[in-house]
Amino acid sequence: MIASLADQPGGEGLVASASPASGAAPPWAPSLAIALGANLGDPFATLVAVRPLLQALLEGLLEERGQAGAPLGSPPSGSGGSGCGGLARPEAAPLALDRPTPDPLSPAGPQPSPGPSPEPGAQRSAIRLRWSPLFRTEPVGGPPGQPAYLNGVLLVEGVAALEPRPLALLQGLQALEAQFGRQRLEAWGPRTLDLDLLWWGDQVVQAPALQLPHPRLQQRSFVLAPLAAIDPLLLPPGPAAAGTPSPGPDCASLLAALLPRLREAAPQRLPGRAGWPE
Repeated sequence: MIASLADQPGGEGLVASASPASGAAPPWAPSLAIALGANLGDPFATLVAVRPLLQALLEGLLEERGQAGAPLGSPPSGSGGSGCGGLARPEAAPLALDRPTPDPLSPAGPQPSPGPSPEPGAQRSAIRLRWSPLFRTEPVGGPPGQPAYLNGVLLVEGVAALEPRPLALLQGLQALEAQFGRQRLEAWGPRTLDLDLLWWGDQVVQAPALQLPHPRLQQRSFVLAPLAAIDPLLLPPGPAAAGTPSPGPDCASLLAALLPRLREAAPQRLPGRAGWPE
């Protein structure tokens, strides 16, 4: 996995700001991305189990936004385009506030159940979840002799409906890691679960506990391969320079350029299976 940005405890001194206005919003502005990985215990069972919990965490952030009186369900601007701007994807799973809380022990994730119907005319969130396939990858850095990782990415589209709260999300991701027994014993060491926030819209964060966009996401095949599997034309943000992340090539082009330079084997895409059908 990427050297976890959450390896440093606490979020003191976190400074987040939107990138300076420079004409049109960058293509990743209506989205956020989270990388998932594990290589201890049963990585597949872990990633299947954390999947509904990640959805519940994001739903919680959306509910807090709604309780603050902000409108929910307004479609974000730029929908229908390619890359991160293409928000109305039929294969993407909607985040709905009237869904039941997922059972953490159910690998199938949240199950539909009877409940109160939304009020007539009630708006539903425009948030969409897009899960990548899983990839088997070799460790990058860290102590020798680590087992292989399973890696994936969750792309959340339509986050214009959310107030940017990277610290709150970081704390939630760290809590999930702890719930699955994550221990930070050595840098880049093996782990039961690794969750990294790759970007949140056009937010630029430079702090000990978190950097956004992730400064190495364009250099890691185990991130680019899942992103390219979701959308090969997706344009990820580059490293933040002078407070502004620079647009670069699409994920497929970045991955194609990176693969010949890898010291490790290329990521191996796994077929979908129960619990992770992508």
